[in-house]
Amino acid sequence: MTQSVLIVEHDPIVLDELSLYVKDCEFRVQCATDIVAAMSKLRNHRLPIAIVDWDLPNDEARELIEQIRQNHRLRRTHIIALSAVSTPAVTEAAMNAGADDFFSKPIGAGELRARLLWAGSRALAIV
Repeated sequence: MTQSVLIVEHDPIVLDELSLYVKDCEFRVQCATDIVAAMSKLRNHRLPIAIVDWDLPNDEARELIEQIRQNHRLRRTHIIALSAVSTPAVTEAAMNAGADDFFSKPIGAGELRARLLWAGSRALAIV
């Protein structure tokens, strides 16, 4: 069974790069560039994993993660936050908002693959 991943990223170049990496890991990909589109896709599709750009404008990443965690149908979504800033404070803020994992840009294909495979096996165990 092929799992799906939602990528929420406002930079189209990074979004394209992430999409290719995720597809190379044999996951289906859904994309969103803002919180409204992300929540719509999460509600309408089976998306056990979400990669969320912590650097979304207007603190939307924090709001999105909090909305996912507050929704009883979505709260088990495995959330991977990513950011161009990799300070302990940024990592802590993302994890405190409800992210399950955090990594920094630029994204390495091998690291992303390992994290997706782990998240995918975790998502299958929960179902």
